Amino acid sequence: MDFEKFFPSITDTDLRKYIKQHSNLFPGWTTADVDAFCGLVCRHSKLTIGAPTSPALSNALCYDLDVNLYNLCEKNEVVYTRYADDLFFSTKRPDVLSQIEKNVIRIVAKLKVPAKLSVNKHKTRHSSKRGCRRVTGIVLGSDGVPHIGRGLKRKIRTLIHSYDSLNEKERTALAGLIAYAVGFEPYFLNRLIDKYGLSPVNRAVRVSDAITQGGESNPPKTGA
Repeated sequence: MDFEKFFPSITDTDLRKYIKQHSNLFPGWTTADVDAFCGLVCRHSKLTIGAPTSPALSNALCYDLDVNLYNLCEKNEVVYTRYADDLFFSTKRPDVLSQIEKNVIRIVAKLKVPAKLSVNKHKTRHSSKRGCRRVTGIVLGSDGVPHIGRGLKRKIRTLIHSYDSLNEKERTALAGLIAYAVGFEPYFLNRLIDKYGLSPVNRAVRVSDAITQGGESNPPKTGA
């Protein structure tokens, strides 16, 4: 399940309520302090996408939500996890998740903080072992092991093939994608080396070092 416009749905009004309810966490704060804080972490009185403070603040304000959903799921033998606006529910019991979905909508609607969260019903998806199970871009195989999926592998291969035409930003992004992919599937790096050779893959992997050092880095003679 997914929240509609998650960060902008959390407002400075929610922050002020939270600070008031948990005044012990903000000892000595005056009204001016609260105003200054909200002014720093909000834009147009809302949390913003991309701000380094937004994830931590949203997690703090969604604590009651997470507790309520965890308790609901525990009673029904369902596992609940949340990553920002993405909520995931899994179980081995049949015919349970449809009721969980209804209860999630009910719990969210009754929240006092954050008060304006709403479920984006168009992004609710149901999946099982009979089909593709994808969680935040990662595919969960029938063996229970996470995989990066064919789409990302194709993208990485295409970028390595056209490496010479990439700009500095695109090369840095490619290095990040490779690191991300290898974190889930270590052997993927060996497959890339088998296909393109050691030097081209080393060049793509080590581009961040080259940029940091202000010049081209020399790939090692052995290893990847």
